Amino acid sequence: MKNISVIIPVFNDREVISTLLARLTAVLKKLTVNYEIILVDDCSTDDTVEIVSKEQLFRQSVTLIRLKRNFGQQYAITAGIDHASGEIIAVMDSDLQDPPEALPELLEKLEFMNSEIVIARWKKRKSSLCRVILSRIFFLVAQLLTNIRQDHRTGVYRVFLRDVIDRLGDHAKQPGSILSMMHKGNFRIAYLDLERQERFAGKSGYNYNRLIKLAWDRLKNHSIFRSSRDSCPAKPKYEIESISKGS
Repeated sequence: MKNISVIIPVFNDREVISTLLARLTAVLKKLTVNYEIILVDDCSTDDTVEIVSKEQLFRQSVTLIRLKRNFGQQYAITAGIDHASGEIIAVMDSDLQDPPEALPELLEKLEFMNSEIVIARWKKRKSSLCRVILSRIFFLVAQLLTNIRQDHRTGVYRVFLRDVIDRLGDHAKQPGSILSMMHKGNFRIAYLDLERQERFAGKSGYNYNRLIKLAWDRLKNHSIFRSSRDSCPAKPKYEIESISKGS
């Protein structure tokens, strides 16, 4: 198995982070000895960072990237990808609704289906009615006003080859979600249908205001009405406070 980097944006995840690391590490150890887990803290206000620091004392594979302020999930993911060393990169949410135990299936499909990207597609979303309705509206508007074609049953959970980022080149540095860019490129994308799990604990740190901001960023940066002169690459606007590795 090739080297694997797992990128996880975290924000106020004190209730779930230790369980997440335990379950994910157990899965990765069965796959390969060459793996890293990169947690990107989007300026949590609870003690998530302190808990991760304690976990790093006995989890050498865990790297913690702390952002200087709250930049949003998309830039937290970009920061993680920018610092990943794996030939294969995985991205997942921190709340365990993206089950770590499904990672081997995603990787298997990546290898045997001759795919470059494999994305989890949920058979049924286990979210509040309001969140489901907002999600449907967002994807409908995005289909109409952008050049991104994305199944509304998908999220961030996916695996992909390092070559995908290399081929995106400067486009990966444009404003907007790097994951959205993948749907614009000419990549071989496959899907794995999964049951989305119940949230393990607490509530999402990314509230409706942040979800609306994410939707606006996609429309603003990928609108079909943008002119070519508006599309010049720009370095993502995130700043790193510190990077620490497990010991």
